[in-house]
Amino acid sequence: MAATSFIEVKSSAVVIEENDGISTAIELLVQATMNMVENDDVASITSRLSISSDAVFSLGGYNFTKENSTNDAVAMQIVNGSGLTIRPGQTGNYTGGARTAPLVRIDMSQIIPSYNIFMPLRAWFWMQTFTTVDTGGSCHTLAAFESQTTNTTNLSFYTQRARTTSVGWGCGAVLAGSTTGNAFTADLASYDCALMTLPDGIFGRHAHYAMGTYNNGFPDLSAAQPLRIYEGFGSTVVQNTIVSGSSVNFVLESGRAGSTTELTAAFGRIRIDYRRL
Repeated sequence: MAATSFIEVKSSAVVIEENDGISTAIELLVQATMNMVENDDVASITSRLSISSDAVFSLGGYNFTKENSTNDAVAMQIVNGSGLTIRPGQTGNYTGGARTAPLVRIDMSQIIPSYNIFMPLRAWFWMQTFTTVDTGGSCHTLAAFESQTTNTTNLSFYTQRARTTSVGWGCGAVLAGSTTGNAFTADLASYDCALMTLPDGIFGRHAHYAMGTYNNGFPDLSAAQPLRIYEGFGSTVVQNTIVSGSSVNFVLESGRAGSTTELTAAFGRIRIDYRRL
């Protein structure tokens, strides 16, 4: 059997950009590449690309965790030329009280040395595919930084490609099990990638969201189209739910929240930047 490379790794090492002190923790071009030899058939390759159950698996040398597989309509896959492809079932959502849609996550401490919740973060993702069968209802695909791995999310900031009555982009936040600041803009539907910046880290109350167009790489910041500036939560007691050593994850998720709208979504590329304080 030939070895199958699930992911082309754009950069597996930390890259320091001395001009502004920003480091790239991880950048993955999520494309399957298949090296076939004698006795290696298409069926065996296809099965190796499927992520059908909840488990820890390797993407580009990093350990990701798959969750909520029972809410897949079709098993999650790495599809050649498309990326990490999610086809969620009708049941499953991502809100303060329902973290039940199919997702993959990676703990930030795996990819950022000596990570802490105060570090400024920026996530980029390229939504290579977002296809809906319009039979009513709404659906979404999102990337998030979150503080929890249970089905009641204590703290999360997310940006999403979504469909309500039309396709567009949205963003929002969750604190102590309640969704807040959820916003949707249909007139940015032509953009295919998003960036989310937490200038004060996940423990801060600010988030900046912007869109862009992918062209063999993420757009320069000067070409990004601002979407929202989020400032919220007010004064909230969190000492019982969030501690400095909390597990913080980067999440890729897709859900339908009861909608009859079928959805196929594929993440083509992801990148996470951080600034060490």
